[in-house]
Amino acid sequence: MGRDPDRSALDIALYADGRFLPQGVVDDLARLHEAVLARITETLAPPMTPPIGSRPVRTASARTRTRPPEREQRTSVNTFRNPQGIAAPLATYSHQAEITGPVRWLVISGQIGMAPTGELPEDPVEQLGIALHNITANLEAAGMRHEDLVKLTFYFAGEVDLERRRRRLGEWLGDLRPCMTVMTVAALASPALRVEVEALACTEDAPAPQKSEQP
Repeated sequence: MGRDPDRSALDIALYADGRFLPQGVVDDLARLHEAVLARITETLAPPMTPPIGSRPVRTASARTRTRPPEREQRTSVNTFRNPQGIAAPLATYSHQAEITGPVRWLVISGQIGMAPTGELPEDPVEQLGIALHNITANLEAAGMRHEDLVKLTFYFAGEVDLERRRRRLGEWLGDLRPCMTVMTVAALASPALRVEVEALACTEDAPAPQKSEQP
């Protein structure tokens, strides 16, 4: 006996010995079958996902909420951040700095570890401390603060104790995380020089004073 194409897959499955089961039995089994399938689907169904090709709406606040735990620092014009998808910074720095708005820039030449008296200690970490002090003095001379630092570049000649170097820099930076590059070089301008530090800073540009109008 051939299968009736108008019957459901369940009906065909109940076909046996050339005969179909009574229609009432088939209807009862069909309802039971549908109820069981609905329960299984409800229990095992995966979470709803957006349709293929759709793009979720993301606002600036949403991006901030989904950002990984790496910090994002902001000043009046500088935003420091560590983007997703790349390794976290290895030390006290940020991967990028975004500068917005009208700003005033300060470029600081390489500062060496020489005191105002001309004293130059042999210890490279002590030289680092003096060089950082000189960076601070340059910032203050331009009416800026540590918070205005955007980028630091370090040049070290020879070996320098890593833990002491990091501790000294951490004491100077505090919670700040500017962009940073550290290089070990064969030598600096003089064999006695072991450290040199360059800096780049910017701050919000003060508005120009208004000219009074003469009557």
